[in-house]
Amino acid sequence: MEKIIIENFGPVSYFEAEVKDVMIFIGPQASGKSTIAKLIFFFKSVKNFLIDFINNVIKQSDLPTTNNLIEEFKKNLSRNLSIIWWDIDKNPPFKIKYYYSDNKFIEFVPLKQKFFSGLEVKFALQIVWSEIITTELERIFREVINYKQEELNNQILEKQTLDKNKLNTERENYLDILTKRINSFFENDKTIIFIPASRSLLSFLKDSDFNLETLDIFNQNFIGITKVFKPEFQNDLIDIIKSHKNIDEHKENFEESEIAIKIMNKILKSKYKVVGEEERLYFNDQNYVKLGYASSGQQEALWIILFIFRLILIGANFLTVIEEPETHLYPEAQNEMVKLMALLANVNQNQIIITTHSPYILSAFNNLLYAHQIGKDKPDEVAKLVNPKLWLDIERTSAYFIDGDSYESIIDPELKLIQAEKIDSASRIINETFDKLFNLDD
Repeated sequence: MEKIIIENFGPVSYFEAEVKDVMIFIGPQASGKSTIAKLIFFFKSVKNFLIDFINNVIKQSDLPTTNNLIEEFKKNLSRNLSIIWWDIDKNPPFKIKYYYSDNKFIEFVPLKQKFFSGLEVKFALQIVWSEIITTELERIFREVINYKQEELNNQILEKQTLDKNKLNTERENYLDILTKRINSFFENDKTIIFIPASRSLLSFLKDSDFNLETLDIFNQNFIGITKVFKPEFQNDLIDIIKSHKNIDEHKENFEESEIAIKIMNKILKSKYKVVGEEERLYFNDQNYVKLGYASSGQQEALWIILFIFRLILIGANFLTVIEEPETHLYPEAQNEMVKLMALLANVNQNQIIITTHSPYILSAFNNLLYAHQIGKDKPDEVAKLVNPKLWLDIERTSAYFIDGDSYESIIDPELKLIQAEKIDSASRIINETFDKLFNLDD
């Protein structure tokens, strides 16, 4: 069982929860929803940090020791966490602990206080991980050192011009083997994707507008995957599906991909296409608007729905974090967005984490949870109302109200639905004020 524990970090006083396949965080602004989602993303990314770290070690000319590599990797993790939260050293004493399974965990805690000029207090980071992680890292790093030593020996013995292509191919093959092993160890072979709240702005940026290395890992992740996916959308979505039909491993997702297109059209009310370097939304075969002049709702929704379509079609395993999927969308479109996210979650048991301010998002998820519940006994009748591909299993789902100083699960343990009073709390407060005003109206 995966679990995260956060104490006194940023706006979060305390949070502890099992990491499920579908996680929904709702609450006021600056309450800690995004902090929790980003920390889960960070710990899920540790395997990627490790693979990148090993890749850099292999490319180096010197031969390190196992102990040095372990210490350097700890510094690498600390540095990555510090880049995400640049003022982490000004936080009060905190603890962040992530369990990959019962006996595999990584924990960040302040090591000691550092005083500067007698005024400013900062904290150094200490990383503690379970013995099984230490043992596995030592084993992996010893093997990497042996591989590096063998590579250097071969270069000396051959006494000829280095074949860089051959060398790079051998390294790539070795890294592929290590990647599978590391994924297996962390019990996570999912590709990790982060769709930030700033997605519409980032999607318009050109390479000349920014230095990718200056961005945090969340925006780097989003921009990097956008660059990979965007060229494929020079074709119509139906044509993209057809182009994949010759690949047997994808055949089971054609139905889901076609369902996704229907939902996408309801949200966008247009069709997206890249023509040359220009992004367009077509209302029919001839008429279109450049994406930069489209509605704010279309711009905000676009890369969520394009990502989801592409991920469904690929058919691999993904963890997708989506910040505020409801941004600038009418409630009906929010309902369709939830259907699309549920469709993704049900393909290959994908994981999806959502932060939201919208009670409509909760209501839409509730419908899909209820459909699964009633559909067990009345599958045919429920299928007429809600496509079974969209039903959500409550056992895979969690929902939390986050308010900085506190948090609570808003899943009713008896009804196995999101609690209605939490969905309607904002409306209740507004209606109470209206009722009081109405009573004053003579």
